[in-house]
Amino acid sequence: MIMKDIIKSKRLALGLSQENLAKRLGVSLTGIYEMETAETIGYGDAVYWDAANKTVTKTADKNIPAGMAASETGASGGKIAVRID
Repeated sequence: MIMKDIIKSKRLALGLSQENLAKRLGVSLTGIYEMETAETIGYGDAVYWDAANKTVTKTADKNIPAGMAASETGASGGKIAVRID
C-alpha cells in the first residue's frame, strides 16, 4: 500500500481509502506501508514520522513514533517499508 494521509496524534495512524469513498471508507491502524526517507535506515530500526519534512527518520526528538523498519535503505534514503503497530 502507498501512504495517502496521516492523522497526527501521539502515535502515528494512517487513514487509507480502500474503495470509492461514497461506498466505503477503510481505516488501517496496523500493517506495513511504503514511506519516504532521506537517510540510511536498517531493518528493525525504530522510525519516527517527521511531519515537517513528510518523511520517516531514526531521530526521535520532536517526531511521532511510526513503528519499525521492515526493509532497509541505501546511504541516500529512498522508499522504505515501515511496520505500523
